Amino acid sequence: MKFTYTNSPAHSYHSAEIYGGVEDTDPHHLVKMLFNGLIEKINQIALSIRNNDTGARCNSINKALNILDALRTALNFKQGGTVAKNLDDLYDYIQRRLVSINVNPDPGVLKEVSGLVNDISDAWKAIPPEKRSAVKESGRANTN
Repeated sequence: MKFTYTNSPAHSYHSAEIYGGVEDTDPHHLVKMLFNGLIEKINQIALSIRNNDTGARCNSINKALNILDALRTALNFKQGGTVAKNLDDLYDYIQRRLVSINVNPDPGVLKEVSGLVNDISDAWKAIPPEKRSAVKESGRANTN
């Protein structure tokens, strides 16, 4: 599936084909849902590697790449500054590692990817509610 970049995290999430009905979702919760979907895809990749199921592995990797595209699209570089840039670089790195798993299904590389994603997801979930208002006020991501 081709992913189309947009400034709307909700549109990005919907385009990544995780779940429907996200248009009115809180932006913080939406990103949390993206992380949950990404973790689910990583678990599916692990299962497909164990089962030596190349088709399922490729399909799950493609969906994980789409979710990472959605996460990258949701970054606000104006408000996020260095943090947004570092996350963008990390998401890029994770995408490249997933592509390498498509060529060489190495469980060690997948474990590394899983650890990185879980760390970022845990940090996102730990943002206190009073700090989440900045996410709500910014509304749609601004990638400029």
